Order: sequence, then structure tokens, then C-alpha cells
Amino acid sequence: SFGSISVSANDVTDTAEVGKFSVNLMAAGSLTNAMTLTTTSLSCTELIEISDVRMKENIIPVDLEQSYNKIMDLNLVDYNFISDDTKRVHRGLIAQELREVIPDAVIISEDHGYADFHHVATKELTGYMMGAFQHLAKKFNDLEAKYDYLKTKYDTM
Repeated sequence: SFGSISVSANDVTDTAEVGKFSVNLMAAGSLTNAMTLTTTSLSCTELIEISDVRMKENIIPVDLEQSYNKIMDLNLVDYNFISDDTKRVHRGLIAQELREVIPDAVIISEDHGYADFHHVATKELTGYMMGAFQHLAKKFNDLEAKYDYLKTKYDTM
């Protein structure tokens, strides 16, 4: 056996069931959990995405300031999910608002009983966050160089 897939649910006799989908794969001679999917989470050791240059075309440098401006336009909020009885507080974005700023970071599909359910594609946000960080780092480095120049100039007077 190279692995197994299992689907389980507890208390399937009422509306309180909790389902779980698990993928187990062989690693170093023993069966190891590779991924678990529930209605509220996806758990895996490492999530990887295709990024090989051989799979890409039309590669152009990013406008770092544009990335920064888009990230600054986002409305970061604290919230809890209506269905979560514990009312655990999460921090994040409202997909409908995100769609107005970075449309490619929102996927719309039929889900949860809605024809236009909005999902956040965090992969698309990562590039904007990296661009914003690089923009701020460049600004910081520029200011630091100006400070060092002025300090040297006035220290010699």
C-alpha cells in the first residue's frame, strides 16, 4: 500500500455531524497523514504552488508602489463566523471589498447556497504584500542613505 484515503463523520443522525477527509501517504516506511480536510480547515505539512519559470510567460517587473497602494486601500477587519458558536475572532478581509481593490484575489462560485459566493485567493494577495514590503524597504533604505549623507555632511562642519 502506498497510501490511503478516508472519509469519516461523527453523529450522522442529526445536523451536528462533523465530516473529515484524510489522505495518508507512505513516508519512511510508515503511513503518514499528508492532508486533512474538514468543513473549516485544510491541514497539511506544506502547501506548494507551481512557480517554475518554464511554466510562465510575459514576465515583467512589478510596480512596487502600486502594490503598496493597493494593500493600503484594503480594509482589514476583525470578525467571527456566524456559524461558530465559540465566536472566535479572526482578522482578515471582506471578499466583496477586496474585489473592488484587487479583483484577481477573489474567486466567485456557487457555494453555501449562494450563486455568487466570494472566496479570497490568498495566493494572489501574497504578491501584493511582498511588493508593498519591498516598496517600504526601498523607501527606508533611501531615507537611511539620506540621513547618513546629511549626518556626515553636518558632522564635518
